[in-house]
Amino acid sequence: MRLLSNSLLPRYHNPDEDVKSALVEASLDKCLAIADLITKPLHIVTPLIHSPALSARTGHNIYLKLDAFQPAGSFKLRGIGRTCQAAYRIHGPETHIIAASGGNAGLAAAESAKRLGLRCTVVVPKRTERSVLGAHVENTTAEVLDDADQLARAIAVVDPKGVYVHPFESLETALGHASIVPEIRDQLLAAGVPGGRPDVVTCSVGGGGLLRGIIHGINTTIVEDPAFGSPKPRLVACQDFGAHSFGASFNQWLASSDDEGNVVSLEAITSQATSLGAKSCSAAALTAAIQYAQPDPVDTAGQRAPYLSTVIVDDAISASACWQFDRDHELMVEMACGAALSPIYLPKRILDTVLQDTGTGEGREGEKLNIVVVVCGGSKVDREMLGMYEREYEAADEGWRVMVDGKDV
Repeated sequence: MRLLSNSLLPRYHNPDEDVKSALVEASLDKCLAIADLITKPLHIVTPLIHSPALSARTGHNIYLKLDAFQPAGSFKLRGIGRTCQAAYRIHGPETHIIAASGGNAGLAAAESAKRLGLRCTVVVPKRTERSVLGAHVENTTAEVLDDADQLARAIAVVDPKGVYVHPFESLETALGHASIVPEIRDQLLAAGVPGGRPDVVTCSVGGGGLLRGIIHGINTTIVEDPAFGSPKPRLVACQDFGAHSFGASFNQWLASSDDEGNVVSLEAITSQATSLGAKSCSAAALTAAIQYAQPDPVDTAGQRAPYLSTVIVDDAISASACWQFDRDHELMVEMACGAALSPIYLPKRILDTVLQDTGTGEGREGEKLNIVVVVCGGSKVDREMLGMYEREYEAADEGWRVMVDGKDV
């Protein structure tokens, strides 16, 4: 008698096994989705465009890194998004994100929490608009960001699920902001710039998180590609008077013989550029800036800080840059972003002063440099506001204060 092979025997079918298999597959899909959510960046790769208008205005090749196109409207999503993802990985899906913000960091925290499926509370100063969608907003008696920061920390302490997210201090946040540098390099390479290396990068500075991130990104890129640092890109850190803790701190170090700098705390925020409004900048950002600014031991440059300059301007100059930028590129940015554009709109007064030859090969007469402006964006702007800037300030220049590297110009 011939026995049937097992493959020919009728199989016993258990419906429960189908259910179990489906549950396992669904669970695996869910785990993969969560893994993607907490590891893949929440920010997008933003465009970098060459600006013929601003290049003609300055005599240099001006490239605009348009982080105003980020979800939530500013560069903040790069760093805040990464920090919120880290909180999810450590504390799980019940995490309650608690953020202090003058506006843009709160929007980024709310966007990140919404994408991650987390609760979010944003503590803002009393004069901040309640425009943070998808989050509980605490409009407090706090006058400035520093006061809101203390209140947010207090909320987080008593909430067992609360995770406090600072708008600029966290290393995770700086590492998120660092992502802008390899994007710039790749995009400049695609544009035909040798090595993808910018000669100059100009950005706004509030507490210093973005600047710290850019410095980290450049240093990391130089390790991968030493030619990227031959020489290092020159950084131009821009602020408005009345929100210039970083500039005051760096300039104090610049004028001293100290090896290390100390944070200068402002008595009050008097600038209208409230997104820059931290009375005290990040000590870690100041340290990173001082280390980056100085020449290498083998460098014979005579200047104390050839790789980083500070620019501090009156609000009127930043506001004027905002309406002119909208005229030239049909893109609204807030006054805090206008600070980074001010060297471009006042090239003879600001940019030429910054680019005076310091021994790094920059600023030589007739040399056309590749300059990247980080157009960081911001939510505190509308057409009515830009119209007011145009009427009140026009092409602001003479009569308004400008300081470069601690000296009025």
